[in-house]
Amino acid sequence: MTIVGNQVVVSLDTILFATDFSSSAATARLYAEALAARYESQVRLMHVVDLNPAFKGPDAGLSIDIFRRFGEQSLASLESELSSAKVQVETVLCEGTDPAEVILEELGERRTDLLVIGTRGHK
Repeated sequence: MTIVGNQVVVSLDTILFATDFSSSAATARLYAEALAARYESQVRLMHVVDLNPAFKGPDAGLSIDIFRRFGEQSLASLESELSSAKVQVETVLCEGTDPAEVILEELGERRTDLLVIGTRGHK
């Protein structure tokens, strides 16, 4: 790519794809996958188990376990799909009461060139 006479090299070694497995995340996944293929990037698949809804139910401990298992199984499935598309994948499963904060912490702790995340336009 050339910008005003200077050549610019774009390198995306690591892409963090944070997903809640919603339809908007499925759309964002297509971008993460295409960019990873184009730039031969590693993709870190991240899901944050949102503990807020779990604490509101009468069986908090049981529902947290269900949310964890759902996250683990969904990440494993997505990892398998991306790996079959010849994308290097690593999974990260976290928990917290503020998923956005947990995602930002992950960005601060580990080198990341690009964050891909879906949005439902709520905030």
